[in-house]
Amino acid sequence: MNLKTLFIYISIIFVLNGCAFLSDLTKEVDETKDMTASQIYNEGKAFLTVQDFPNAIKYFEILESRYPFGIYATQAMLDLAYAHYEFNQKDESIAQSNRFIRLNPNHPNVDYAYYLKGLANFEKTVNIFSRFFGQDSSRSVSYTHLRAHETLRYIGWRRRGVK
Repeated sequence: MNLKTLFIYISIIFVLNGCAFLSDLTKEVDETKDMTASQIYNEGKAFLTVQDFPNAIKYFEILESRYPFGIYATQAMLDLAYAHYEFNQKDESIAQSNRFIRLNPNHPNVDYAYYLKGLANFEKTVNIFSRFFGQDSSRSVSYTHLRAHETLRYIGWRRRGVK
């Protein structure tokens, strides 16, 4: 083996090793690794307050995955539904609201979950064209409007004690 071939092999080894080093630099660092449930919730709530909904969703999902049975996770479910609603992800908001209702049927704030679900169902039919042209959505009845009305009416029944 001559010196030129040996130099090429050594160069290839260094290049491949350098590429592995670069992948370590691009690795995403988890800043919530050593945080408690209350710290993660407070960070998510802070993002929600300043209307940074993608980060709020990220923190609330991390909280639910790490601490699924705490009081912060229960509140994070509602906040996650609200963040999805405000971020214009109506289907995800409805799914989160349904999940909260299914897991916490006797929670004091379950009416809020029904409210968010009804509101998201109602606004699913409103699109950019109806807003731009000023179409009155109360004049057209669709299936999602009926579902929204049924959900919001259920809140009134719960308040009166009718099941």
